[in-house]
Amino acid sequence: MTPVSALQEALKAEHAAVYGYGVLGARLRGTTQDTARTIWDDHRAQRDDLISRLAARGVRGVAASPVYRIPVRPTSGRTAAQLAAALERDLVTAYAGLAGVADPALRTVAAREMQQAMTRSVRWQAMAGTGRTTGPSSAFPGLPAASLAPAPEPGGTGG
Repeated sequence: MTPVSALQEALKAEHAAVYGYGVLGARLRGTTQDTARTIWDDHRAQRDDLISRLAARGVRGVAASPVYRIPVRPTSGRTAAQLAAALERDLVTAYAGLAGVADPALRTVAAREMQQAMTRSVRWQAMAGTGRTTGPSSAFPGLPAASLAPAPEPGGTGG
């Protein structure tokens, strides 16, 4: 993936997160709503940062869609938290591409954003009561399984 295409993919995910947090915030109350608002602001700032990074490369960032398909319909605080967790997991996947570019500054951004998104996802999952509070089942969330092939052979020579 080129730096520009990886930045664009991350930007698409940030646009979706900004939209999704706008939708789910209406189903939350109290401190949970305050938390969602703070995270929404963080995603807006990150979106703007990605747009600036693209502009610095002479590229216009992909525009936000007028509407997004959301994976969980937020009808309660619990389902709103499930949606937030899903949005954050999608961000981990989007930033995985950025982590693979040659530019060390972009890899640093990707690592930071992946860590923050996974942390938020786990917290939202706990708030949703989904029982999954330990993070992903994969060592490299968002990285396609084919990227890990070929798998090492047990008992093979280590060189």
